[in-house]
Amino acid sequence: MHVFEITMPNLIFAAGGGGAAERYDRTAVETALEVLELPAEAATRFIEALEQAAGAGADSGSVGLLILYFCLAIGVSFFCSVFEAVLLSVTRPYIATLKRDRPRRGAALEGLKTRIDRPLTSILTLNTIAHTMGAMGVASQVAALTGGGIWETLASAFMTLAVLIASEIIPKNLGARYWKTWAPWVTVSLVWLSKAMTPIVKLIGLFSKGGHHADTFSRDELTVMAEMGRREGKLHEDESRVLNNLLELRKTTVSAVKTPRVVVFSLPAATTVKDFLENHAETPFSRIPVYDESPDDMTGFVLKSEVLLAAARDEMDRTLDDLKREVTMLSEVIPLPNAFQVLTENRHHVAIVHDEYGGMSGIVTMEDIVETLLGTEIMDEVDTNEDMQEFARKQWERRARLMGIDLEEEKEEKKAPEGAGDELPAAD
Repeated sequence: MHVFEITMPNLIFAAGGGGAAERYDRTAVETALEVLELPAEAATRFIEALEQAAGAGADSGSVGLLILYFCLAIGVSFFCSVFEAVLLSVTRPYIATLKRDRPRRGAALEGLKTRIDRPLTSILTLNTIAHTMGAMGVASQVAALTGGGIWETLASAFMTLAVLIASEIIPKNLGARYWKTWAPWVTVSLVWLSKAMTPIVKLIGLFSKGGHHADTFSRDELTVMAEMGRREGKLHEDESRVLNNLLELRKTTVSAVKTPRVVVFSLPAATTVKDFLENHAETPFSRIPVYDESPDDMTGFVLKSEVLLAAARDEMDRTLDDLKREVTMLSEVIPLPNAFQVLTENRHHVAIVHDEYGGMSGIVTMEDIVETLLGTEIMDEVDTNEDMQEFARKQWERRARLMGIDLEEEKEEKKAPEGAGDELPAAD
């Protein structure tokens, strides 16, 4: 009895009782059986049974399970990376287009993009579970099949590379490239995934409350998008220029596009149709401002066509004051979009521009605003000067020279003295 108690632990350990990974030791078993003095036939059957058990223990690992764990880890992680890349690549303009073509799908995608923390939390949670469980499963099967050691280390290294390449780099590049094509079905998948992960999302949300979502769109981004569209050939150069000009239009005031007063063609209100026909019938302007006593006192404008029509009716004694129409008055500091709105509402094509003191500083037309938007001068058959502001400056310089004014000396006097620090030079 004493001998049996001493030897049985050795027999159990030798037979693999110490664990499935222990190797069968036949010599130790035979020694233990001799001590127990078992009959030869019984000892032989016992040894055969132990060999079968040891063989079964050695085969407890499964190649099928190893492949299953690996494919589940990489596959689930692959789709999680695709979902993340597509969700982060989707733009607001695309969502608006999708809502127009497929309202329900577009509304779902807009909801995901608006509360992007929820789908991202769901994606990252599932991705982490897949990585962790997959790595544990692969490691356990490799250890059972090979007994651990160097094979387990190699399996870990291979799993790391597979996760990095097959479930991170490749799917994220594919998602970023084909997000427009994949966005509809990714939206459906993310809706169901978010619902399944709702408890976890709510729990994590308790620790991440507060703050405001950053702006998802800005004017600068739109400007860059227009430029990128031009470089990539998606937008024509003219289309890109118009978009940029449109974004800058509100920063531009009437003063920057007006026709200066010194080159504005205007006539006294007392001018008769006969005088106009004799002296100004060849004028190229279709709308002519009229004034009472001086050009600074504009009271309206007349249509050249109406003056010629009055002449055709033999109404030669009628004055321009009889034919004039009301004119819109605009401050020169008004932004162009506001000026365009005023002209549109009043159904006027031309407006008188006044300075901060109320004096007339020029005129502005709808054509001037459209030219600014298009970034090009609109010139018809009778236009001889592309830039009226530049033309006005040249006329002033010509009159100054005729009056004996030294323009170079004037410019030098207006410059800031040397070493004036931050002092700004006087305007020309």
